[in-house]
Amino acid sequence: MMVLDTCRFSRCAKVDGPRLEGIWTSFSDPRDPTIDRLPAGGRPVLHFTRDGRLVDEGVFAAFLTSYGDGPAGPGTYEVRDHSLVLHYAVGHTWQVAFSGMLSGDPAVRNDIIIYIGRGRFNRRK
Repeated sequence: MMVLDTCRFSRCAKVDGPRLEGIWTSFSDPRDPTIDRLPAGGRPVLHFTRDGRLVDEGVFAAFLTSYGDGPAGPGTYEVRDHSLVLHYAVGHTWQVAFSGMLSGDPAVRNDIIIYIGRGRFNRRK
C-alpha cells in the first residue's frame, strides 16, 4: 500500500507474459450497441487471442491519442514489466502501461477489468 496526498494505492499484481483471450472496450457498458455503430477504425475495441495476436478497432487511432496518432488494425502483442507492447502489421509499435484492476491478475483471470495507459477496459466477450 502506498499513500500519496492522502490517496491510498494498492500495489498492482506483477504483469509479465499473460495471454489474453477476448474483446475489451473502454465503454463502461461493454454491451452498449453504440460501439458497433461507430465507424471502422474509430471503435474503442481491442481483440486479443492467446497466441499473441490482436486487432485494434481504433483504440489508439481515435481514443488514446495522447500516446500518439496510432494506427488501427491487426498486429501482435506482448505483456512485460507492467507494459502492453503492441506491434502493428503496418510497422508501428506502441508501449503503454498495463495492469489488472487493483490486485487483479490478468495472467490468472481473463475476465477482469484491465487498464491500458490510464484507460479502463471492460471485457466485452
